[in-house]
Amino acid sequence: MAERSKECVVCAEEKAPEAFPASPPSRSCQHNSRTCSDCISRAIRAHIQARILTDALCPECPGVMSTPTILRHTDAETLQRYHELCLQRLMQEEENFVWCAAGCGSGQIHEGGSDQPIVKCAGCGSKTCFSCKVPWHVDVTCAEWASFMAPTSDKTAKEPPRSAAEIFNEQAKELRASTEIIHKTTKPCPNCRWNIEKNGGCNLHIPILSAGPETVNVAQAPPA
Repeated sequence: MAERSKECVVCAEEKAPEAFPASPPSRSCQHNSRTCSDCISRAIRAHIQARILTDALCPECPGVMSTPTILRHTDAETLQRYHELCLQRLMQEEENFVWCAAGCGSGQIHEGGSDQPIVKCAGCGSKTCFSCKVPWHVDVTCAEWASFMAPTSDKTAKEPPRSAAEIFNEQAKELRASTEIIHKTTKPCPNCRWNIEKNGGCNLHIPILSAGPETVNVAQAPPA
């Protein structure tokens, strides 16, 4: 008899067999498809939004999803983003390729190179220094920028490591401050003696109404 429904291993919903792909997400999968098409689409969309193209993995095993699987399970917007990322990956191999320093996720080939170091992002319009790979430093040359940043790096490098006593004293100070806050804002629960907020009850206990005396159900164990 034909299977009426099956449970998706990702969303745990019972769905019709038609809601699952006919074949596993990757060519290396050694299992039947137990992840619904909706969950596969969400997984692919998350990878593409994170600008990850090389390791869109099957939700059930380490198999890398094939390109046909990605194309089948993406909407128009995600598919466009996928093509943009593929193009950027090819462009990235070019010597004059630079990412937008503003973090918009766009990148482009800058024909001017270091001779014309201002790169105006085609995506968001912000300016990046081609040589320094940072937001454009107005009225400051690349050499001046490097010199300006160097003292901070040198100072950090020359700072002596803190001793164990200094670290211990700092942690003890933080612990005392936390303890004072707990004493000021909490009180012991009369049942379990764990600290609770003074203006609320204890979430560890839920009263259960019954015909006899009131009983208490421990809904959650105290934190370890």
